[in-house]
Amino acid sequence: MAIVSIAALALSLPAASAGAEALDPIAEVAPGVRIAPASDVEKGDPAPPSLPEAKRTADSRIVGGDTTTIAEWPWQVAITADPEFFAGDGFDRQFCGGTLVAPTIVVSAAHCFFDVLEGGHDFDPPDLFAAITGRTRLSSSAGQEIEVADYFVFVDDKNRELFNPRTFEWDVVFIQLASSSSQQTIKIAGPDEGAVWAAGRTAFITGWGTTSSGGSSSDFLREAQIEMIADSTCGSPSSYGSDFIAETMVCAGVLQGGKDTCQGDSGGPLVVPIAGEGFRLVGDTSFGIGCGLPNLPGVYGRLADDPIRTPLANGIQSVAGVNVLGSGAQPPDGGSPPPPDDGSPPPPPSGGATSTPTPTSPSNEFELGKLKGKKLKLTVPGAGEVEVRDAADANDGASAAKKKRKKLKPSRATATGPGKVTVKLRLKRRAKQKLRRRGKVKVKAAISFTPTGGTANTETEKLKIKKRK
Repeated sequence: MAIVSIAALALSLPAASAGAEALDPIAEVAPGVRIAPASDVEKGDPAPPSLPEAKRTADSRIVGGDTTTIAEWPWQVAITADPEFFAGDGFDRQFCGGTLVAPTIVVSAAHCFFDVLEGGHDFDPPDLFAAITGRTRLSSSAGQEIEVADYFVFVDDKNRELFNPRTFEWDVVFIQLASSSSQQTIKIAGPDEGAVWAAGRTAFITGWGTTSSGGSSSDFLREAQIEMIADSTCGSPSSYGSDFIAETMVCAGVLQGGKDTCQGDSGGPLVVPIAGEGFRLVGDTSFGIGCGLPNLPGVYGRLADDPIRTPLANGIQSVAGVNVLGSGAQPPDGGSPPPPDDGSPPPPPSGGATSTPTPTSPSNEFELGKLKGKKLKLTVPGAGEVEVRDAADANDGASAAKKKRKKLKPSRATATGPGKVTVKLRLKRRAKQKLRRRGKVKVKAAISFTPTGGTANTETEKLKIKKRK
């Protein structure tokens, strides 16, 4: 998801930093909505060197896709830490994605720029960030690396930021680049183009994020074909429930699981094809639970609908003088209606698992076994996925990597049938150092088992990892 800031087991985040200075709005872009430049933020110390790694671990995700090239998706942008503050190539410094909608304008997720500095501001100074365009392999020197001149957030008429770090409402910003990119841009789906992104329509996600939850990021751009999912399905109790807020969010993915955005894809594009071999931008990767889990598709900012579409388009128009909204596009099939939006998931492919949990869903009960070194053993009732996260990380989502008390990186293992499965715990850097110095480290872990075609069961346990002699 997402391409998702991803919360593995819940979606609650800490409140905005106390005492942070408000940004000064410069223009009204819709009734009651203004834009405010992040350049108003006082410049602080450079972000810590661990920023790209931390953001990769905590933020939203391409799972189940294939490698592709920037020529196929020329509007894809990599958001990176500025090379002035961070060493390394584009792969080392990338932590989020974005979409080029005008030569100097990139749309991305607000959470990618929110409170990156520990103990810092709500939104951080634009000089900490850069953007890469026209590059398939991040570690190469292809394309352009362009400094971020500024980025703009949305506030209400009382100068309160609309992005909510607890719920991820209004998870969108637009970035002004210091110079123009030579890459092709993409338009946001306009008011008369709702048919192209209706529930059931084909969609595509792209990015350099991890290929599994908590896994390694990809140096090469990846893509996956998914579909738009009905608001009622995503907001149902078997999916995100009340955490999905349809006013500013849209869902896309595969209800059976297996294809999704993941850590590092945050802010990147959700696009749909239109007649005439073009595409429209309809969302930016925001959050999700896990990556590619059944019934938990990615959640994206609802860019192609109000209340976000008009302020976003008007804000970009006021800053760059460019109209970024499409008009008149039809679906590739000529406009034949997609499956009805009745809130029910589509039928699974032949031989596939049912995506909606039922009373006969596979058992998700598991038995916790021994911990030897960093290897934790479990006994599971059947095939499925085991995932272990820091318990606080599971509750705090995207901000977890920024908190010193977090000790575990997400780790995952696949069970092919009933019996024992071993998952290797992954310690964060400081926890590793503590283990080396003291010979042991205590962690609080959220351990979950998701059977194939079923729902996750999670238990929280206190574990003591000992250094193996």
